[in-house]
Amino acid sequence: MEVLGYSGERGTKKKPYYSQKNKRNVWKREGDTTAKPERNDNRKERLCKFWASRNCVKGDRCPFFHSWSHGDHVSIIATLKGQNMATTGIAYPSGGDKLYSGSKDRTLRVWNCHTGQCERVFNLGAEVCSLIHEGPWIFIGLPNVVKAWNFQSNAEFSLDGPVGQVYTMIFDKDTVFAGTQSGKILAWKVSSESGTTNPFQPATPLNATFMA
Repeated sequence: MEVLGYSGERGTKKKPYYSQKNKRNVWKREGDTTAKPERNDNRKERLCKFWASRNCVKGDRCPFFHSWSHGDHVSIIATLKGQNMATTGIAYPSGGDKLYSGSKDRTLRVWNCHTGQCERVFNLGAEVCSLIHEGPWIFIGLPNVVKAWNFQSNAEFSLDGPVGQVYTMIFDKDTVFAGTQSGKILAWKVSSESGTTNPFQPATPLNATFMA
């Protein structure tokens, strides 16, 4: 059996055939003048950068992917349009038909999951950097504050204390945690007392540890 890339003489290597067209080395069987260099065409595994920026003019003739997902069981069912800058947070409460999104365009938007249309727009006056939900509450991370909005009752509260942007949040049991630009992790306990003006009361802040 002849090994590709080597001549019949042991220890004698054949020089690689260089394809100017493909700009890379490929091995060619000795004496075979008809063999063409093999090409690993992985173009279909790459996203079309022009399609991603909505500028591809080739349509179905484009050799690159026109999809953000790849697989037999995953496909795009809708594209929600309206936000003018980066989307920084998404919340989808279970059992509902509304999707909530926050953006650097300073808005919170409410989307209808059946129609894909934007139903409401809240102008927050500052860039949204994080967004989560727990039960009927939407928590919005803004510079120097966390906004809590109950989408069932429309009640709205401000969770004061953060310094700088609120980059991340999480809700656990009865406590809201927020990681801030100042390096602190702030916490607010949810009060169950009736008649409380603001049900979110500050807890002891945690100082974040930085690695040297």
